[in-house]
Amino acid sequence: MRTSVSSLSGTKQLSGGPFGSTVNHQRGKSLVAWRPVLAVCCGLLCFLSVKGLAPSFGWTTHVQLSISLLLSFVLIFPTCLVESRSRCLVGLMPSLCFLEPFDAWWVIFFVTPSSLAVGWWLRHQELRAVPAGLKRRQLSKQLSRYPLLHQSSLEFASTQNAQQVADTLVEQAMTLAIGSLAAGVYLRFKNELLTLRSRQGIFPQNIGDIIEDEFITYVATERCAAQQRNGAQLRILFPLVPENSTPEGQIGILEIIVAHDAQIDEYNVELTQALAMMGSIALGTSDIIHETRSLAIRDDLTQLLGQKEFRRRCEEALSQCQRHDQAACLLLCDLDHLKAFNDKHGHACGDQALKAFAHVLHNLRQQDEGIIVGRWGGEEFVILCTNSSQTEATVLAESLLTSVRTLDIAGQQITTSLGLAEWSAGDSFETLLKRADQACYVAKELGRDRLHIQHRETP
Repeated sequence: MRTSVSSLSGTKQLSGGPFGSTVNHQRGKSLVAWRPVLAVCCGLLCFLSVKGLAPSFGWTTHVQLSISLLLSFVLIFPTCLVESRSRCLVGLMPSLCFLEPFDAWWVIFFVTPSSLAVGWWLRHQELRAVPAGLKRRQLSKQLSRYPLLHQSSLEFASTQNAQQVADTLVEQAMTLAIGSLAAGVYLRFKNELLTLRSRQGIFPQNIGDIIEDEFITYVATERCAAQQRNGAQLRILFPLVPENSTPEGQIGILEIIVAHDAQIDEYNVELTQALAMMGSIALGTSDIIHETRSLAIRDDLTQLLGQKEFRRRCEEALSQCQRHDQAACLLLCDLDHLKAFNDKHGHACGDQALKAFAHVLHNLRQQDEGIIVGRWGGEEFVILCTNSSQTEATVLAESLLTSVRTLDIAGQQITTSLGLAEWSAGDSFETLLKRADQACYVAKELGRDRLHIQHRETP
């Protein structure tokens, strides 16, 4: 379904409320209060039909009475039974004209206005009763909604990332919306394009496809809720905007497609709004969780793994090497004379040197998935080469030395000293790190800008 923004005449934009979402439905006047009068009209129709057919079939007065009452009751009974509209039984009055001594044509001119007068009087009774009944039904509907929304809030409380939020939103929307045909959540992070991350029902897009629907783009750009009627379907869209989100920041869209029904469209719109509010809060919470984890896992300056996370991943990798009988090596890198560089050029230039060196390590990591890189602290960096022999790790270290020598920060060449230690079965991470540190110390003692290999001591 593609809709150009310029042709949104079939779209009702929502305004008011926290998302700008109050809906104006212009409903036709209810026929409930007029049903006693309509029942009288049905009774008159049945009376005249039986009266006109009686000479052709030779029906007696009693047969005419029975047929007229039966036809009238068949027409009126569903309303009396299903909606408890006992006042509609007034529609049986015209059939009484078949009773003796009322079985004359002139009686119809007396019974007709009498029946209509009674129906009109009952209409006024309905006008007083209907509002109270509608209020009770509306209150019952509102009260039944709270347990459902409470369950939805509990589901959102257990989500920890944006994908879980999207899945929960879709599941709850399909469960709670009346006449739901499909539901989907579109997400955009930073400068990325909107993509369909979760869905149920039938959608023209595939999960992960970039969304080119201009109607969805309009809602994302304007950050306002909207709805669109497509034939017998109603599309309801609400933006999912975390609190304090910038125009370029994280945003999502909740879309529900339901079967169009003027009597329940307002309920579905209000439900979508409530889900969108909870989804926005959950998205903001997941964003905070993601940022907190990133700060705990990665070094803020270089975006490399921090010491704690690097140690954890190395221990897991070494355990896997132990199980599969694979080789591994650890490289400890120390930028040469960084303190003197900071004193001469300032800490801003020192940070640039650290970032430049980290960029070289990122490139190594992209070339080999078996490499784990991290910042150990200060000017020290660590590299774990899994499934790599000492010879292969030496080649990588020499390539690293060459790449670092090309770095020029503030007109000064950057160099590094490397210490290499090969892991053997049974060695702990601490043992491996200690030998790599010793090798790095020797490399600095020998003049820096070089690699030194710390061999294992033979028993």
